[in-house]
Amino acid sequence: MGAQQSIAVQRELKQLRDIALLDRDTVAKMIIDLNEAGLNLKGREVRVDVVGYTDDQILWRRGIRFTCRVKDLQSNEELIKEINLRQFITVYHNVMMSKQLSNVPLAPPPRSRNSSDPSTDDDLCCVCLDRLPQVSLPCAHSFCPNCIQEWQLRSNSCPLCREESSVDEQWLLEEAPDLTEMERELRITLANLLRS
Repeated sequence: MGAQQSIAVQRELKQLRDIALLDRDTVAKMIIDLNEAGLNLKGREVRVDVVGYTDDQILWRRGIRFTCRVKDLQSNEELIKEINLRQFITVYHNVMMSKQLSNVPLAPPPRSRNSSDPSTDDDLCCVCLDRLPQVSLPCAHSFCPNCIQEWQLRSNSCPLCREESSVDEQWLLEEAPDLTEMERELRITLANLLRS
């Protein structure tokens, strides 16, 4: 339990440090990016607007407020909530990761179960057991984009171990590099090690 608390404290400190380093121009750019990326996310539209702020140079982060609108494009229902800067950053990271995941080509269709393919289910998404995992969480569990996107709508934790994770801590897995890429990278790394 102590290790999980330590990780949670580290994440909290990182988030506070990130907030402390933000300036108004960066927040304005984040709002524009979020509103562009949130136009159509799996049948939903996400939009954020500033509704309140203070001119105070030091306390503006504490006083800024946003309206977050999530609209279901099929039913036209809209959820509106006022959020603070910390919540805005979470929404921003979730929308940007969802947009990034939506740009990942969909995994190939499910394999036939009576396939004579010698590969095991260990190399498949551990939720659907049909597609290759393309997203890895900090806890090292990996999932296909479809499953993790669906899960992220409900929770910011790993579907297996429930370890909390933010969207910016996730890794998109690519195909393994070829042998020449690996050799080149090893040479560069070894040369850098020898120099230091």
